Amino acid sequence: MAKGKNKLQPIPRAAAPSAPQNAWDDLQQFSNDSATIMSNAVSAVREMASNSELNAQLKNPAEVAQKINCMARDVATYTRDHAALRERHKGRSGEAKDYNEFAEVIALAGEYDELINSFTNVVLPVVADISIAYVDASENLIVPPADDADDADTTTPV
Repeated sequence: MAKGKNKLQPIPRAAAPSAPQNAWDDLQQFSNDSATIMSNAVSAVREMASNSELNAQLKNPAEVAQKINCMARDVATYTRDHAALRERHKGRSGEAKDYNEFAEVIALAGEYDELINSFTNVVLPVVADISIAYVDASENLIVPPADDADDADTTTPV
């Protein structure tokens, strides 16, 4: 986590490649994990936004819609950047054959790490704001249980 600014905690993910053995496979797994992080964030918002009952209970639907549209634009950019990174190691697998190839794997892993850290700092706060709006909306749908104690006869027979 960077010093200074308040940032979200790091998201658990697979470690970047650290040895030449299976370096390309490790990089592919790192890429897959990064894609999963992005996909999960989008899926969570998509699921909430598709619930018409929740949408009807939103306190400020225009603001939520604006945040969803902003998130969608950002996610499209991150997805495009992720695909471009993945294209740079497409078809490569197994061991890094020499130091230069391993250095290439490490550099690509660094780019994935920068991408997912940026995604975490830019997109996930928006996802959190959207989620909070939907949680607040869901509270309006929860019906409290009936309090049977008020209706019960509490007198004791003599």
